Amino acid sequence: MKKRIRLLTGIIIICCSCVAAGKENTGESEADGFYSGQTEDTKKAAEVINQNLVVMPYEPLPEEDFAFDPDTGTIMKYKGDAVDVIIPRSIGGIPVENISYHAFEGTRDYLHSEMMTNQKEGDWVPMRCLILPETLRSIEDSAFSYCQDLETVICYAPLETTNKGVFRECTGLKTVIFVNGVRHMDNYLFGQCRSLKTVWYKDQADRIGIQCFSDTGLEELCISAKEIDSGAFIGNESLKTVHIRSGVERLQATAFVSNPALETVCLEFCDPAVLESSLTNLNNDKAVILVPEETTDEQIQGFMMKLGPWGASLIVQETQIQRGKCHLQETSIPDVSEILREYGM
Repeated sequence: MKKRIRLLTGIIIICCSCVAAGKENTGESEADGFYSGQTEDTKKAAEVINQNLVVMPYEPLPEEDFAFDPDTGTIMKYKGDAVDVIIPRSIGGIPVENISYHAFEGTRDYLHSEMMTNQKEGDWVPMRCLILPETLRSIEDSAFSYCQDLETVICYAPLETTNKGVFRECTGLKTVIFVNGVRHMDNYLFGQCRSLKTVWYKDQADRIGIQCFSDTGLEELCISAKEIDSGAFIGNESLKTVHIRSGVERLQATAFVSNPALETVCLEFCDPAVLESSLTNLNNDKAVILVPEETTDEQIQGFMMKLGPWGASLIVQETQIQRGKCHLQETSIPDVSEILREYGM
C-alpha cells in the first residue's frame, strides 16, 4: 500500500490530545491537489480537506468490493475477501458518507459468541484491520459488532457520533484511533471488547455514553469529555487507573461500577457539583481519589459527600481523597504507520 504520510509517534494505553497535528506531519493537503481531476460529484468529498482534517493516506480497496447506494452515499455490503479493509472515499464519483448495519455481515463471527447461529468455521471473512476515510459522516448502530477478528481501527472521519454498539463484541479489538476526533462516543460502543488496550481521539469529546467502555481489557483509562454517563466504565476487572481531564461538566458516579481492581481516580477539577451521585456500592477502602492541589477542605468534604457512604459508596473514608497529580500525561497520536506496518501496509 502507498503511504503518503508518517504520523506523529507515541504509544499510549488510552488517551486524547488537545494539540492539532502539524500539516507537515499529518499529510493534510489542499482539495484541488489531493482530488486532482475531480468531477462535480466529488466536490463534496473534497470539502473535508478545507476543514483542516488529516486525510486518509492509504490506497483504498477497489470500488467493486462494495455494494453502494449512490442516492444516500451508503455502503450497503462489503463483497471482497481482503482481511485488511480500507474504505474508499468515493465510489463512482459519489462521496462515501454512510455505512449500513448490514454492510459487514459477512465479517461477523457468531460461531464463537453466545448467539444462536448456523455458521460454520470459514463462513465469514476474518477482517483484522479497518481504515475509514474522512468523507464518512455516519456509521449505523452495531455496524461492526461481532467482528471478532478485528484488531485495529483507524478512523479519519470527524464523526459527530459513533452511534450505539458499533464495536460491541469485537473481542479481538486492541487499538482504535479517531484521527480527527469524535464528538459523541455513544452507548455500548466498546462493550465486551475484552482485548482493548488503546483508544485515542483528538481534542475533547462532548459525551461518553452509557456503558461505552464496559467489560474491556483496559488497565488505564484517560478521558477528556464534557459529559460522562452512567456505567461508562462498568465491569472492567483489570482497570486500575482512571484519569478525568479538566473541562468535564457532568460525571455520573456510577461510571465506576464493578471495577474491583480500581486503585486511583484522578480528577482534574475541584468542584464536587460536577459529580452526579448514584449508588455504586463499590465500597473500595483502598482506592485513592486524586484532586488538584488547589482543592479546598470544603470541596474535599463535598467530594466525600458525593463519593462516600452517604453518596455513591465508591470509597469508605475521607482520607482516600488526596491532593496530588496523576502520573498520566498528555500524549500525541500513536504512530499509525508503525501500527499498520504489522499488516504489511
